[in-house]
Amino acid sequence: MELKTDKRFIVAQSLKAITGYVLGVSFILFFLDLEQPYEVIAICMFVGILLFLYLFPKDISVNDGTISFRKDFSRENIDLNLAYIAEVKLECKYYNTIILTTKSGKKYKLHPEDAQTLEKAIQSGK
Repeated sequence: MELKTDKRFIVAQSLKAITGYVLGVSFILFFLDLEQPYEVIAICMFVGILLFLYLFPKDISVNDGTISFRKDFSRENIDLNLAYIAEVKLECKYYNTIILTTKSGKKYKLHPEDAQTLEKAIQSGK
């Protein structure tokens, strides 16, 4: 089963990235006297877009007793056996969040579009 990442989470992360870009470029332009500021702005925008795409959230999949997802803000893909999950907690504030706690105490946050379906899939797969 494939589940998409919550669009509200993607929008929130995009707004954070845009805010960081604007603050960073403003900081550079304020403290440095540049002859051609447009080149700096373009290079920073290009690097920011590449970094955002590199860290863009991946879909979540549950297959054959294993859940696969990408850890928040990294390229590390996690394949986790459903039997290894000790607790599943559902939060719905600004966007859907499922917090998985493993038997070793490690916590992972997932942001699926349909949190109830993922929660049921995890519970039934244990």
